[in-house]
Amino acid sequence: MAGLIWAREHDDVAAAQNIIGVSLHALQDFYSHSNWVDAPARRQVTFFNTPLNSRTSLPLYTGAYEQEAHQGVKHHGKYLFEATVMNQPGVKQIMSVVCGAGSPLGNSDMCKAYDAATKGTAVRFDVRGVKIPENVIYQAPTGIALDNLWLAEIGVKERGLTDMTGKVAFETARALAFETSKQWLLTLEANMTKDGPESAAFWQKVKTQGTDQPTRQQQFENYAKFPYTFLSAGKYPPETLSAEEYFLRVRLKTARDSGAGTDADIYLRPN
Repeated sequence: MAGLIWAREHDDVAAAQNIIGVSLHALQDFYSHSNWVDAPARRQVTFFNTPLNSRTSLPLYTGAYEQEAHQGVKHHGKYLFEATVMNQPGVKQIMSVVCGAGSPLGNSDMCKAYDAATKGTAVRFDVRGVKIPENVIYQAPTGIALDNLWLAEIGVKERGLTDMTGKVAFETARALAFETSKQWLLTLEANMTKDGPESAAFWQKVKTQGTDQPTRQQQFENYAKFPYTFLSAGKYPPETLSAEEYFLRVRLKTARDSGAGTDADIYLRPN
């Protein structure tokens, strides 16, 4: 809502649509990335339709992604595209020597990727009915995600579900995501209407007005418009600067040339 009000004040329809899209993404992912559908009693009811006192006591979790799974929480599942190359005959033998015990490169990012590749699981799926060849896409680790039909088959196994197939799990998660999206949009509409005539009129523009591709692209290329910054950073630039109002935004430009050394993780430590 903070972002929508900001967009209304600037008459920025594209910004409002981007904010709504980002919020919908999170809501929709919840059903395919969490254990919500694992319980039969929850498969026909959305999060919003579950009483608040019941929601707070549910043993819910979402699959870990950037961090390793911990305390029994399962992983989302992660694509490992470099495994496609590293698991090819010839390359695999070379990498096993380069990254072998005692190698000075053993702790390098390349060898860490190779180690993950050897533990990865090859995934096969269809594209318009055509089977993707073996050893093209890997997952390391495999996870609980139900993002599409072929991935859901892995997801139900990782979840330990025996009462539903991957297809049913995917369709269940999609139906819940669709219903939740409608509920969320109606909630936003009610709040914008409640905020007053200007917000209500702006909401109608958001619902009916299209924007061109360059304008839409600016929503994620212009750092000042990143949806989460409305909550995390406040107004930018700040009108006044006091000891409690300083915050830092960093723009990084990295080379696209192979071997440039800018493809590793970058850690910022401001002094």
